[in-house]
Amino acid sequence: MDGKDEYEDIYTTFKEVQKDIDNEIKKDEEQEIISFRIRKREFLRNSKYNIGAEYKLNNERKLEMVNIYDFKSEWLDISNICLNIPTPFKKGDLLIATSKTPFGEGFVLNYERFPFVLDNLIFWNKRCLENFKRGGGDSSDMEGIGYLINDYGELYSDNIFDYDSWEYFEEELEGIDRLLKPVSSLFKEEIDITLFISAYEKIKQEHDSSLYWFTDEGLKLCGFSEKEILEIRGK
Repeated sequence: MDGKDEYEDIYTTFKEVQKDIDNEIKKDEEQEIISFRIRKREFLRNSKYNIGAEYKLNNERKLEMVNIYDFKSEWLDISNICLNIPTPFKKGDLLIATSKTPFGEGFVLNYERFPFVLDNLIFWNKRCLENFKRGGGDSSDMEGIGYLINDYGELYSDNIFDYDSWEYFEEELEGIDRLLKPVSSLFKEEIDITLFISAYEKIKQEHDSSLYWFTDEGLKLCGFSEKEILEIRGK
């Protein structure tokens, strides 16, 4: 239920839970119910099994699980089931993250497609490789480091999870996202740092010129022609 109207009932099977939820949804004529939280536990003294699952109602008013956790921490510790999945990706590849799990981009229930340039996968480091050779499990949390563009049009590096869901980005980059292309080419050693800096500055200026904020009179006093001023204004 919505956080303000939570209540607790006890059931012995999930089938009973499902039936009760279906009835609640049918009676909810004003569609005020937006989510449910289901808890599974053992009624034993000192029981450590106490797992919760959060469901939201999609556009068809059907249940869709969006989170799973234990009641001792915010997230369920699933590190032991991470897998070492071979990928074709290499440093400099332009990719998209398609995961819709809470860990996919580090944002909970706010997933959007976004392009990024792969810097490295965690399991590429020496320690992880040695563990794999000995038959050890994955200690990378299925994540990698990539460069992407934030909401302020800035290039930054961040951890991106669920590498098993990544795909090659095959669309045309537009706007400030064009910054990712020179990053990709630099990582692949197809261009040198001098060309990268020049291209970066050019694309950045086209997207958000620092001269845009000054008046026409001020720009004229700096020697800019009418044509140059119109270009600065994007006209």
